[in-house]
Amino acid sequence: MTDAHDKHERRSSTAVVVLCMVIVLPVAYVLSYGPASWLVQHSYMSIRAFMFIYWPIAWSCNQSEALGAAIDWYELLWVDGPTRGLL
Repeated sequence: MTDAHDKHERRSSTAVVVLCMVIVLPVAYVLSYGPASWLVQHSYMSIRAFMFIYWPIAWSCNQSEALGAAIDWYELLWVDGPTRGLL
């Protein structure tokens, strides 16, 4: 009985790690776009670093008008004007 319980606990903790990697980290990455834009606007982060880190978001915004509008809206919560990754 203990072995079955231990296996179940290991499976549960593995599921949590996988959930974090598949859902939480990508969401955190996208949500960090606005604060990173603010950091660039206030010279705490270089434009070059920003463009390197967030090129997938900029590329995605150029592929989808709806996604671009959503990212622009979110970015406007942090900076004066939308950049589409081209600060």
